[in-house]
Amino acid sequence: MKKFLSVCLIALCATANIMAQEVDSDLWDWRDRRHTLAISGGACSLFFPTKQILFGWIPAAAEHSRNSHYYGEYGLQYHYQVLQWMRVGFKTTWEGDGYDMYTGKEDTDVKKGYTLNHTVTGMASLQFTYFNREHFQVYAGLDAGAGGYIVDTRYDAGYADSDGNQHPVSGSAIFAFNITPVGIAGGNKVVFGYAELNIGFDAIFKAGIGFHL
Repeated sequence: MKKFLSVCLIALCATANIMAQEVDSDLWDWRDRRHTLAISGGACSLFFPTKQILFGWIPAAAEHSRNSHYYGEYGLQYHYQVLQWMRVGFKTTWEGDGYDMYTGKEDTDVKKGYTLNHTVTGMASLQFTYFNREHFQVYAGLDAGAGGYIVDTRYDAGYADSDGNQHPVSGSAIFAFNITPVGIAGGNKVVFGYAELNIGFDAIFKAGIGFHL
């Protein structure tokens, strides 16, 4: 995985640098408002189905789960324009889902509680601009960091887990990464909208709004 991420980083840097050199720097001053802060929302990270297999299916089957719920993935990110073709920053994401738990008894199959699953990440972020104009950019990115997968189980009155807990919470630490093959952003000097395709812990497709500071 480390070798793969290193190769992606080298390729993205080289390509972005070559293409950025073709931009006429006299058209606009990219140093103006170098800070950006953005929020986003999307559906289903690539980690989500993997997480379902590793962490979700066995306990869900044991609790006779039904009525699965997916709450989406949301993010907050900050970037600083270091070079005309490169931004560095940090992003954090949250993805949530859950299901209702039932007793599974043939004669009295009733709801006994529900489970909320949270995937939270914090990642250092690099973005490389392929096409850079004042009101429109096309870019790619590479992120890496850490996160946690948290299972928050809540039993209704009269029910508990095998240890007698009505509100057990468990968690697992995870290595988080994300590759953005392509992203587009457009707007004015103050506000912009953007959309991305992602592979990893960010939403496969996400859109958001950001601000130049």
